[in-house]
Amino acid sequence: CSYLSETWTEFTGQATAEGMGQGWLAAVHPDDREAVEAVTPRVVDQFQTYLRELRVRDLRGSAGIYRLQMELLSRVNQAAAPTKIKDVLFQEILIQ
Repeated sequence: CSYLSETWTEFTGQATAEGMGQGWLAAVHPDDREAVEAVTPRVVDQFQTYLRELRVRDLRGSAGIYRLQMELLSRVNQAAAPTKIKDVLFQEILIQ
């Protein structure tokens, strides 16, 4: 992890420096940490592949962000199966 929002630090109580790299995993419930660590590389790989295929215009407006959220949720569930993830939250997104 190279960025944590202010909301993350407020929600978890972690200082920004503590959450960088793999430090954010300390905020994951101990019963879930091993499973999260196991699927994280697959989720990141699958989502980065998807992002590389997008054009900036695909992300315009709330409908574009909604599509991005649904795609991430789908890919997280593929990677985490049989665990079912109900929701993902984009706190911030920067489109360059």
